[in-house]
Amino acid sequence: PCPSGSWSGAGAATCLACPSGTYAPVGALVTSVGCAICPGGTYSQARSSECRPCPSGSWSPPGAAACITCAAGTIAERGDLPCRTCPAGQWSGRGSTACE
Repeated sequence: PCPSGSWSGAGAATCLACPSGTYAPVGALVTSVGCAICPGGTYSQARSSECRPCPSGSWSPPGAAACITCAAGTIAERGDLPCRTCPAGQWSGRGSTACE
């Protein structure tokens, strides 16, 4: 079998590494469609066996190789939704989860 973080189609001579933003779990029977796409709010590097959650104050779309840290004046309430702007009269530092 292919090692975790890689896959192969039927009749393949070698295993292929999963690209960044995708994964192949340990012991998974991966089909010819290849590696699974990481869901929003997670990320992975190449050859990953799992997706990692984005840290607080950041987010990612599905299939991300890295999370996006929210800029000052914006917040990440959930890791799978883009940063949103703080309302007038409130502020936030870079990588915040709440406006003050």
